[in-house]
Amino acid sequence: AGQTDSKPRETSSGRSRFNGDYGIKMTPERLRSLCEVDWPTQGTNWPSQGSYDRSLVASLWANIIKDQGGHPDQIPYIDSWLNVIDNNPPWLKKCRTEQCKIMALRAEIKTGQANKILKKPIYQGPEAEVLAPPPPPPYVPTTVVAPAPNAPPPVGQSASGTRTGGRSRRRTFTLQYIPFSTVDLLNWKTHTPAFAEKPQAMLDLLSSIFAAHEPNWSDCQQLLNTLFTSEERRRINTQAWEYLKENQVPEQEWPNRYPLTDPRWDPNEAGIRATLNTYREILLHGVRRAARKPTDLSRVAAVVQRADESPGDFLERLMEAYRIWTPFDPEAPAHELMVNAAFIGQCAKDIRTKIQKQPGFQGMSRSQIMAIAQKVFEQRGEVEKKEKKQWMKEKAAVIAAAMAHNPGTREVRRSHSETRGRGGGRGQVLGRNQCAVCKQEGHWKDECPQNRG
Repeated sequence: AGQTDSKPRETSSGRSRFNGDYGIKMTPERLRSLCEVDWPTQGTNWPSQGSYDRSLVASLWANIIKDQGGHPDQIPYIDSWLNVIDNNPPWLKKCRTEQCKIMALRAEIKTGQANKILKKPIYQGPEAEVLAPPPPPPYVPTTVVAPAPNAPPPVGQSASGTRTGGRSRRRTFTLQYIPFSTVDLLNWKTHTPAFAEKPQAMLDLLSSIFAAHEPNWSDCQQLLNTLFTSEERRRINTQAWEYLKENQVPEQEWPNRYPLTDPRWDPNEAGIRATLNTYREILLHGVRRAARKPTDLSRVAAVVQRADESPGDFLERLMEAYRIWTPFDPEAPAHELMVNAAFIGQCAKDIRTKIQKQPGFQGMSRSQIMAIAQKVFEQRGEVEKKEKKQWMKEKAAVIAAAMAHNPGTREVRRSHSETRGRGGGRGQVLGRNQCAVCKQEGHWKDECPQNRG
């Protein structure tokens, strides 16, 4: 972890000038769209944040320039990206050799610069003791017996887990239990938004922990006690049992599927790992259902796209509102058209107009709608410039037409400016030899008989 490729897409669009001889004008907005939306879908394992791995860039480059199924319009961008890596400018060297922030935190705490790097600290625990693997089981010579046809493999024959120590062998294995440390729990709690604020973030955290660590019942209770309030834990347990009820699980089986007290499950026993997997799945369902509030579609309708908000960020906020305020899963295929209609109706006016002009837009997939929305969002600057230029032309034409149809305008203005110095009224235009006092011709106000008294 001594090097990092932090946000190559941002550094490429911000520092390099993609101005090769390609016959087109390349923009950072188009580069960002390709990097985040188009290139990750081309089957080359391209990350949305970009990469400076030459082999990965070369693989994408080959996929774009191929004759059949290639993307000729993207060639200038990927070719420029590859040239930057080959030329290796000084700023790219700095990005590649920059020290990892987490690894450098300890050294920078001494100089008082930690707050400039991370808003929330990464807590460091003591170095973990490296345990030697347990000894292998004793070898007992046995006669090999051919298995019966269609016989299932013995339990644990191919089992493997992340929280294991020792080597996995056929027909037997041993799980090594490593509990969560206080530092792990503190970091998860510090760097994850509260469940009440962003329930999906907490749900994603639990899903990743379950997949990576396969925690037992006690570990799950430790997570619940650390990451949730007492009221949230009560709702989660209630909703977990409601989930079992809706799935027609007999009530007497509920404590076996989702126990509230320690069942003393041993993962090394046959079938217990499957039981633990079932328990964790039910727990996730309970968390997901506890995040929902009483159905209120007006809260979903109130989510509208901000002026400077990208379509992707707006879609994420809209889907979060569906998760919280409705019983619908916005990612389920059955609800895709509903979410798409809400996105079109509540997005910015220019994006909505463009989408509605497409034939059959009601039946478009979400990826098609997002591609159109992203394109409109990136071209906003150019559209605004064209509209302003057109407005200036129309204004100039109106002024020119008014001057052409009223040739006396200049003469009236000139006469008005001359009479203003002689005391003429603001709303009245005097003649060249007209008095401003008696309005008679032949003299000015200084010579008027009415002023001699």
